[in-house]
Amino acid sequence: MDSGTVGRIISLISEPPPDRCEKEILEFLPYLKAKIFALSEMSTDTWVEVLKHAKYRKLRKNRFLKNTIGYTDRLYIVLTGGLSVFIAMQQSVLPPIVDSKNNMIRSIRQFGIEVDSLGLVKVVEERYLNLAINVLGPGKVVEESYRLENVHMITDADTDLMVISKNLYERTMQV
Repeated sequence: MDSGTVGRIISLISEPPPDRCEKEILEFLPYLKAKIFALSEMSTDTWVEVLKHAKYRKLRKNRFLKNTIGYTDRLYIVLTGGLSVFIAMQQSVLPPIVDSKNNMIRSIRQFGIEVDSLGLVKVVEERYLNLAINVLGPGKVVEESYRLENVHMITDADTDLMVISKNLYERTMQV
């Protein structure tokens, strides 16, 4: 994706929704439709509505896109960077847990990850990630339901994501 246009998109979705200009959103549509194949069939009205409510998320290299089992209400669009998708072959391997009661942080060494004091996950040894099944680069869309208990997504580089509400997307597609 063109870095200048991506920068403008990030700037737009970083603003509060009421401050987003529809004219500016319409300027991005031809670019977004061409780059994001999975959503290329959305109508202009749907794109405007989705982009008015989209959120921005930045992840550093070697960070997990946290596994939120039971929550499947978001779609992630990769703007820059990329994600690798791994399947953990052992059922007992789960992401680390931050104990909010006393701020104790547990590392799961057999998975090769650590958690820093801010609760951010860091990959220590990729060999523990087992089977790589996909690499998602700019323009790819990831649905949260893709992140099952034994599926983990880790950033390959600093990654910019656009987060959209799956419910809003589905509701506007039905109209």
